[in-house]
Amino acid sequence: MKRTKCTLAVIALFSALVSILVLSSCGRGAQGASGNVFDKIYGDKLPFLTLKFTNLDDRTVETVNPNNNGDYSVSLTPGRYRFEATDERTDFKYARYVKGLNIEEGKWLTEDVPADPIVKTYVYGQVLENISNKPIPGASITMGDKTMKTDKNGKYEFKYIRPGSTHLKIEAKGFTTYEIMYNASQGETFEDFRLTKAEDEGNLMVKSLRNILSYRVEIATGKNKDSISSSTKMTVNNLPFALDIESPKGTGKYILSGAYIQKDGKLVKTTEESFKDFKQEYYDFDNLFISAIEQFNALKIKTANDLPIALGNYKVSPYAFTITTGNSKYDATFYIISEGPNKGYPLKLVLSSEGNYKDISISMLNDPSNTVQQVK
Repeated sequence: MKRTKCTLAVIALFSALVSILVLSSCGRGAQGASGNVFDKIYGDKLPFLTLKFTNLDDRTVETVNPNNNGDYSVSLTPGRYRFEATDERTDFKYARYVKGLNIEEGKWLTEDVPADPIVKTYVYGQVLENISNKPIPGASITMGDKTMKTDKNGKYEFKYIRPGSTHLKIEAKGFTTYEIMYNASQGETFEDFRLTKAEDEGNLMVKSLRNILSYRVEIATGKNKDSISSSTKMTVNNLPFALDIESPKGTGKYILSGAYIQKDGKLVKTTEESFKDFKQEYYDFDNLFISAIEQFNALKIKTANDLPIALGNYKVSPYAFTITTGNSKYDATFYIISEGPNKGYPLKLVLSSEGNYKDISISMLNDPSNTVQQVK
């Protein structure tokens, strides 16, 4: 009796399974699409994308979201479909994915979705010598899990770097290894890196103002520090080059749209020829400052033992040396930033000789307000 009951139970279970299979083979559930949704570049799973299947024959719509692993599965009636994957978040980051599908009766279609990020992250630039700014060819540069060598011009380019903090390491024969945690900003970033020659390791190396995007400078000149006869103020943008200058020669502005000179309280567009005196004031300052940096770095001075002093919002260390410019010699003092992200940049240069005094003060390094505005 028990054996008969067991046999009947097995038959009933088998019949139920057959019924399910028969039902699933007829109409909805017998066919459809499944696959995985992932970031085309980084491979991340994207459960937040919305998948929509529009039947082009009867205009019915099926909508589904992938699971946490990016997998999806949807039953569909046979027919032609418009398949869309969209990022419907308010801060959407992926482009719409659209494809035509043909769902055949009794068949399942595997359709993965390689979603394309709208904003891709690139980091490119040059690897240069710290002092001379000469390019370093053949330097090995590793960013995250990607490694490449710089070309003959010291240039490198990393495509599709994952945004965020990543390990950066640069090695080149004869140079000290450069290694930091680098924050890769989303989008395109132009970034130069500078290596120190191994023989210069441990020396205080003053950085060039050309290495930063923008700054302000005030140049006071006179017979001595108590007798200032003239003052020139400049706002300088290095990339792209722009200049806002106020000097004894007048007020001028140089931007992408052209050169301007202030007349009767208004900036009036002028020619390059008329503006050359203003540009020359910048070139005179830039050449003097670069020469002072080169002469100072050539001394191979070790870090000072004196405690830093406050200068504006920075901590600086003063260094006295002698500079030669043209046929003249000056007693000079560099005030170098000793702490923080701008460490190594000069904040002040004071030059003095008998009857000749010059005080060059730098401020607002990389400050957004330094942007030289368009003329309205």
